[in-house]
Amino acid sequence: MIGDVPIDQTILLVGFLLALPLFALVNLRLRKGQRISLRKMPGMENLSHAIARALEEGQKVHVSVGTGKLGENTTVETMAGLTSLDIVSARSSESGVETMVTVSDPTLLPLVQDIIRKPSNTPGRTNPNWPTMRNARFMGPGAIAYAAGTMDILEHEPLTGNIMVGAFGPEFLLMGESSAKEDLIQVVGTTNPQGLPYMQLASEQTLVGEEIFAAGAYISRWSTHLASLILQDVGRLVIVGVIFVGVVLRTILG
Repeated sequence: MIGDVPIDQTILLVGFLLALPLFALVNLRLRKGQRISLRKMPGMENLSHAIARALEEGQKVHVSVGTGKLGENTTVETMAGLTSLDIVSARSSESGVETMVTVSDPTLLPLVQDIIRKPSNTPGRTNPNWPTMRNARFMGPGAIAYAAGTMDILEHEPLTGNIMVGAFGPEFLLMGESSAKEDLIQVVGTTNPQGLPYMQLASEQTLVGEEIFAAGAYISRWSTHLASLILQDVGRLVIVGVIFVGVVLRTILG
């Protein structure tokens, strides 16, 4: 412990401060037009396909941000779901497609309402989610109650796509099976090991673990998201290098 600050938090703070200049440099170069190549992620490609099909058939796209909450250990996964919603809503609004959102935490309802009612960036086209907010719905405070309510949405609303990214557990199987039964295009992902097996069963393409945090980089190509993705890869290489050097030194020095 350094002073009143635990050593692990000190290391994280130092690493964050060291990464900031590198993040700013990478972001600046990307904004100036430097291109980078990303490995293919079929789940992300399905997202664009779902919006295109909804436009062709005049139907909606459903988005779930998970059964997590803000301010708890599921905050990061919930934020990834909100980022996915922001991207889907922007794409859908440009195409005139309605976005339907379901949440399990009432405190998230104002956030998702604010996201989907943003005006379209396409001149002359109005946002299909404005002024009505009926497409943002609170389904229930518990995982099972939320899953039961969302199953009804998936089976009875005119949908072509089902995007579910965030904190999910075994309750996902109920929603995933309903989505598969209706032959919806699915984009699903979570970091919860208890939910991933059920996603693999119900969907052909699943975003596993940290892949759910890459939506901004893959779909919107925002420079900040791309820079963050690059820094994550650099961080992994640094950590692996430090571990390798430590193992070698310990072996040599006994």
